[in-house]
Amino acid sequence: MDTEAISSIAALGALAVMVVIGLPIYLGVRHAGRVREFEHAERMKALEMGQLLPGDQSWWTPMRLCALIGAGVPIGVFSLAMIATNLDSFSHDDTIWTAAGMLGMTSVICGTILATRLLRQGSRTNESVGSNMKTVEDADSYDSVSRRGA
Repeated sequence: MDTEAISSIAALGALAVMVVIGLPIYLGVRHAGRVREFEHAERMKALEMGQLLPGDQSWWTPMRLCALIGAGVPIGVFSLAMIATNLDSFSHDDTIWTAAGMLGMTSVICGTILATRLLRQGSRTNESVGSNMKTVEDADSYDSVSRRGA
């Protein structure tokens, strides 16, 4: 084979590699850019309307934290008290259960207080937010009514 045939085969091979590898990479980057543009447009529209996107909220909402304080702490405390009383080295079983009961009751009361304050605060902010929201009405309806008398 002469050098022209080898160079043309190498050029065709390089072109094939560019098409097989380069084209999907280019199309993938282009698609990712369009997806980002659509997500940005969706986020801006949601902000304009005063709403949150589903992915924006954290799992650790204040209401879930209140529930964890009110229910999770007593479960943990009583589990630890049960483990401690099953150990042979402790002879103060009633003291452990008294402390666990007091701590559990305190956490239930504190979780309830936090939840009621949160609900009261949420109802006040929803009322104030609702009064500042734009009404959905046709803008031309006011113009046509005001021009009838003129």
